[in-house]
Amino acid sequence: MGDDTGVVTLTQNGRVIRLDHLSQSWTYGGMMEGPPTSAWNRRYIERMQRNAARDGGPGFHLVPPTERPVEGVDRGPGRDAYMEMPAIQVRATFRSRDPIDVRSDAHGSMLNIVWFQHEWAIPIEPDVLEHLRGIDWNAEADDYEW
Repeated sequence: MGDDTGVVTLTQNGRVIRLDHLSQSWTYGGMMEGPPTSAWNRRYIERMQRNAARDGGPGFHLVPPTERPVEGVDRGPGRDAYMEMPAIQVRATFRSRDPIDVRSDAHGSMLNIVWFQHEWAIPIEPDVLEHLRGIDWNAEADDYEW
């Protein structure tokens, strides 16, 4: 699916997409104190999705992150458990030279994708690559003009 040049083929739609932009940050880099909970993680993801919708621009796809218990910390019975997502948040823009609507004047199509992984990218972790293969580009990406 990927190689060192950033070329990725989405086999579902038979189109070639290229990694155009990639930025990364610590998932919990701005957290002031204490470990995260599942509720905190949900609010974080919801805020990210609201901001993407508010900002407009190309389509936005979130690869659902996995959570795992924070080791060595117990909140006690009846309280939301401490849970953490992978340490690195990756935001990427992928572009295709092929527009979704071939009858338009668009120059291509693009999609913003956010995922979380345990190490800095690149490489992109295998489970994320597998998820990328399943994205319906025609349903989620947007056409663009220069």
